[in-house]
Amino acid sequence: MAKVSVIIPVYNVEKYLHKTLDSVINQTLKDIEIICVDDCSSDNSFDILEQYRKKDSRIKIIKNSKNQGVGAARNIGMDFATGDYIMFLDSDDWYENVAIEKCYNQAENNQNDIIIFGHNRFYSATGEIKYNNDFLKPFRNWINFTSVNLDKINSNSIGQCFVWSLIYRRKFIIENNLRFMHINTFEDQSFYVKSLMLSKSVSFIDYPLYNYRIRRGSLTFCYKNQHEDFLNAKRDILENIHLLSPTGNLKRSIYINTIQASLYWYSRYSKEYPDISEKFFQCIKEIFLMLDQDYVQSNIRPLLKPGVYKKYIKILKNDYNSCKGIVSENSQLQNILSIKNSSDRKYKIITILGLKIKLNKVKLLLSSN
Repeated sequence: MAKVSVIIPVYNVEKYLHKTLDSVINQTLKDIEIICVDDCSSDNSFDILEQYRKKDSRIKIIKNSKNQGVGAARNIGMDFATGDYIMFLDSDDWYENVAIEKCYNQAENNQNDIIIFGHNRFYSATGEIKYNNDFLKPFRNWINFTSVNLDKINSNSIGQCFVWSLIYRRKFIIENNLRFMHINTFEDQSFYVKSLMLSKSVSFIDYPLYNYRIRRGSLTFCYKNQHEDFLNAKRDILENIHLLSPTGNLKRSIYINTIQASLYWYSRYSKEYPDISEKFFQCIKEIFLMLDQDYVQSNIRPLLKPGVYKKYIKILKNDYNSCKGIVSENSQLQNILSIKNSSDRKYKIITILGLKIKLNKVKLLLSSN
């Protein structure tokens, strides 16, 4: 039995697969198994897997008889996994060489069900690489804690995370029958959120252990016609709130994330794919109707920006034609004025008619007094 099972769904990534596999076989922790699930690749991906398997006995290859998608491929990989822990690696990304050892040691020392860690974003078009800890920001007050129950902490966000930025105790996955949805996109959202609802012990590593490749043509960027996947993922999450009954932070956080993410994707769809924006509108309206409206009114409304809540109510109570202006109104306002924090949160960046002004938050606070 290995200490960690790394599950890699593979589909038509011959250009990137060498780097991905090299990053795993050269990990500082050697007691691992590498489970590659080829989802009927039509390029040389399977041949590359075979070349590596012949050189490294830790590599196991499963070849699907038909294309089933990344969620199904991960489920198949979990069925074959024997490690104490499970990690998920996308086949065009790669690990830092200490990634698995750091995750394993911390999970063992803390007896965590889950660890969430930081990642780099690699932009294929420019070769630029940037550390990104957005997944960790909602938990920044608990970063140094060895064990956190996320339903007990006072946070209004669970963040937007991907399963490749976590390590899971395999026993935890099995006991809670955690499975990925068989959809093309957003397939890991329900898995991630349900795991947070079920976990009693989470910790964090504020360090980039994973390198996420951003490239046009990857599944992540094939958003068009994925509105039904988004709806199905959110529906599954909301149904599990009723089943698992989180009572504190998590229910509040999931509701906030549901509203904000729905409005974000509706805005994006309306701008990029206006021909299907009505279909996506119907999806998020259905999602909003699934929410406990009394709970939204008493617990969520005070935590939302007035403009966000206004859009939520307008969509909830009106048809598509009545809500067409939501996106354009928001875009026009942002073009005139926007205020946001800098990445280090030390400054406010105010943009007025395209002119950016960077203000020191401390000085701004003093001058306001």
